[in-house]
Amino acid sequence: MRIIAATHRDLDRHVAEGRFREDLLYRLRVVPIVIPPLRERTADIVPLVMSFLRRFNTEFGRNVECLAPEAEEVLKRHAWPGNVRELRNVIERAMLFATGSRLEAKDLLLDAGYRPKSPTLPEAQPAATDTDPFILPAAGLRLDELEEKLVRQAMARAGGNKSRAAKILGISRDQIRYRLEKMNQANP
Repeated sequence: MRIIAATHRDLDRHVAEGRFREDLLYRLRVVPIVIPPLRERTADIVPLVMSFLRRFNTEFGRNVECLAPEAEEVLKRHAWPGNVRELRNVIERAMLFATGSRLEAKDLLLDAGYRPKSPTLPEAQPAATDTDPFILPAAGLRLDELEEKLVRQAMARAGGNKSRAAKILGISRDQIRYRLEKMNQANP
């Protein structure tokens, strides 16, 4: 068995402070690989985005081909406190709401200046964040359609495993089975 572990903490310092067990550190540190944070590897951003585009095009049945030059600049300027996971989430969110064949800066929902604004909504319209990534479109939406899309995406991401898909959505296995049955009855 091999254990692969990752941390952004200074484990040597934690050992010295008595906050991490020294014997565990030596068991884990067989082949240490140090990867600098994404903000220090801006050349990796576009290749990572292209990889995510291919993946999400397949998952979501989309055909987003590339990044607009302004979107690329926005991504390179961002600090990426969440590293590659944050980048992946930003691209996934953008893919869900983008309408064109390329991701525009406004689709990324990173900088306040690039967040979409609706002329029919007041300026106090909430902005998407990592903890609340959705903004209700000005025209509204059909909740049942959104739920179905999310269930299908979770099932695809979980490789058809209902328990894993339920965990992704934060619901029980019984709840996802109920939703899948309801979807199958609506779409025989």
